[in-house]
Amino acid sequence: MQIRIIDKFKDSLKYVYIIPSKESYEQIEYFKTLFRKIKEFSLYGEKIEIISFEEGIDFEDLRKNIEVIEEIYEKLILDKKIEPNDILIDITGGQKIQSAAGSFSSLAYDRYFCYISTNTKEIKVFDVTNYQSE
Repeated sequence: MQIRIIDKFKDSLKYVYIIPSKESYEQIEYFKTLFRKIKEFSLYGEKIEIISFEEGIDFEDLRKNIEVIEEIYEKLILDKKIEPNDILIDITGGQKIQSAAGSFSSLAYDRYFCYISTNTKEIKVFDVTNYQSE
């Protein structure tokens, strides 16, 4: 599912930041390998960088999830000079608490989250202050 989102935004996408669970942390390298193979056969080029959070977190700890998302926002804004409205949180994968943390974090002005519909496979982007933006 995440590859669908990457593909949709590939023309403007610069970074993909992964927040793994404690259980999925070891699978990050598999994702990076898969992504590199996909890039070889696509138009992604070398411009998209995969970054992962330095540790797996408990997806059932709402506070920790929100803290990690805020830490990543801060890194992207300060270190990478990315505007908040250019950051999109994908809440498709993970557990419900982690998805809630992603949507809660987008309550701030000019923040967005997205979700891939399990019914239509359509990518839906939400601006919580205006509900659905796409």
